[in-house]
Amino acid sequence: MNPLPTKLSAILFDLDGTLVDSLEDIANAMNQTLAANGWPEHPVADYRQHVGDGVDMLAYRTLPTEHREDTTLREQVVNQMKRQYSDQWYHRSRPYPGIPELLRALGGMDVRIGVLSNKPDEFTEVMIEHFFPDIVWHNVLGALPGIPVKPAPDSALAIAKDWGLEPETILYVGDTRTDVLTAKNAGMPCAGVTWGFRDREELAAHGADVIFDETEPLLAFIAANLQDHAL
Repeated sequence: MNPLPTKLSAILFDLDGTLVDSLEDIANAMNQTLAANGWPEHPVADYRQHVGDGVDMLAYRTLPTEHREDTTLREQVVNQMKRQYSDQWYHRSRPYPGIPELLRALGGMDVRIGVLSNKPDEFTEVMIEHFFPDIVWHNVLGALPGIPVKPAPDSALAIAKDWGLEPETILYVGDTRTDVLTAKNAGMPCAGVTWGFRDREELAAHGADVIFDETEPLLAFIAANLQDHAL
């Protein structure tokens, strides 16, 4: 595996499908919202393609076709779904195997770590606190009103600026094409991971710099590409 052209100072992680397997809780909250409105539900497995681009796009993809372009209705559905999700985001969601160990190992290195998600910021913050209480994060950011969601680079670049780092020194780690495109749009290298919601083919097709099936080789890759005294 070839080294990156620029040494790393920080690692920025996606949340859903990268750090935490949250698919079932998301699917259940959305399906309950759809059912409450008399609309068809979707198999949990289908949500692998529905998630990843923010809750508004989740509503768009799961609503009946004739309702998708109604932005007022979609906003109502988004609010309903968020209320459902607020009561169950922790029911079946769990960190992926090896993720807590990876994060603890990074905590012992001279490197910043952060989270950038398209999940609403309030849920991003509470999930990180709940599932990783012993990890020191240097930035945790979810979707906020008025800021374009990934793959727009705005939030990724804001984190880089906050850290005082050049984007090319920040490795973005994610599991979908949205994550790969976010990294590319922000000028960051991207590590794709296959244990999440999408497959290796999608990550490769959109240009992930490296792709990992397990956390151990990802950690080894990060360690091999770190700057000396990155913090």
